[in-house]
Amino acid sequence: MQISPNEVVDKAIRSGADEAHVTYVESMGYSVAINIGEISDVVWRHSRGLELVVIKDKKIGVATTNDLSESSIDSLVRRALNMASSSPKNPWWSRLPEPRSYPEVSGTYDKRIEELRPEDIVEIASIAIREIPSYDKRVSLRSGVINSSISKRIIANSNGTYGEDKGTSISMAFVVLAKEKEKIGSFAIGHRESRSLDIDIQELSKEVAEKALASLNARPVKSFKGSLIMGYDVAMQFFTTVAAAMCGDNIWKGRSPLANEKGEVIAVEDLTIVDNGIMPGGYNTSKFDAEGSPRRSTVLIEKGELKSFLHNTYTANILHEEVTGNANSLLSVGPSNIDVKPGDYTVEELMEGVKEGVLVERFSGHMRFEDGLISGVAKQAFKIENGRIAYPIRECMIFGNVYQMLKQINGITKERRKCYFVITPMVRIENITVVSK
Repeated sequence: MQISPNEVVDKAIRSGADEAHVTYVESMGYSVAINIGEISDVVWRHSRGLELVVIKDKKIGVATTNDLSESSIDSLVRRALNMASSSPKNPWWSRLPEPRSYPEVSGTYDKRIEELRPEDIVEIASIAIREIPSYDKRVSLRSGVINSSISKRIIANSNGTYGEDKGTSISMAFVVLAKEKEKIGSFAIGHRESRSLDIDIQELSKEVAEKALASLNARPVKSFKGSLIMGYDVAMQFFTTVAAAMCGDNIWKGRSPLANEKGEVIAVEDLTIVDNGIMPGGYNTSKFDAEGSPRRSTVLIEKGELKSFLHNTYTANILHEEVTGNANSLLSVGPSNIDVKPGDYTVEELMEGVKEGVLVERFSGHMRFEDGLISGVAKQAFKIENGRIAYPIRECMIFGNVYQMLKQINGITKERRKCYFVITPMVRIENITVVSK
């Protein structure tokens, strides 16, 4: 950098700001795109940017730049102060976070990802291109993407908070289709994400090919009320929705139905959920959050009881609660790594307990934390009869309510999977309405 974040903070204070907060982010990495079984694009990305937030008389102004020259920084400070002077006062604003020690985190940086060459990332894509159709001639790789990233983040504020962190990640996703004569199955999507270069591309290729084959010969299904088994990706959507209802900005603004439920039983006893920002190798693991508060582990639901909400300094001050290190920005809150604890069932045992039901691997529609509404189309879905998968289903509709479903869970698997920032088991829920489309 041509100028340090602390120098930017000092410039802002000397120019008249009451408080100032600076975030510098730099990232680089490769992106490989696959289209109809061929590599269509290989791109090297490198970006950097600096964001300045100033507070003057409880008015907040924000400005950004990717030009770090001294003249550009002077302009940045003026723009941020002008934005603040034009903004209304925020009566809820209290202060920026004070300096605190940061935790040690592990599994977030892999030098092998930093050392990847173009031919290395292309070879990873080539393995998928070879492997996926090799499982069965009916299977084809329609599209895919592989991304690698090396990132650096620095945060500083006028209270003396300062932090530096770096990390790596690699992710890949493939869309696969199976076709037999005139019959075409549902699109199958397979993905993996990691902070280390440890994704098993052969395993992922086999998994997504098998998913595509399993969806061939889909049949319509009659409407019924029965069991719903959420595959990992659907469970990820479900628990992300639950976590959103526990974010401090949604609590104090009255958007969450859980606002007055702390200490109450809101789910079955088998359910425990932890927000863990310091989980080894977690997709969102870091030393500090977006405002510079230290990451930590926070129990959200313990044996069905709502224990905590997630906060940054802003919402914690408003609600007179503890800062949990979950700032997405100075004013907004979000989960870090959602850790849904495992249950007692194997996947097979979860299935065996179903007389009539549906296994859903993909869901397209609404899962709203504001009122709990779940309404949408089940894709990559399978009818379950007497404890076994009977046949793949053409698209059907699923209806329910998030908060009712939390109390209708009657099976959680031992097996779990990392889906982006959610570590989730598969879940069985009873008395769900399935409607023929």
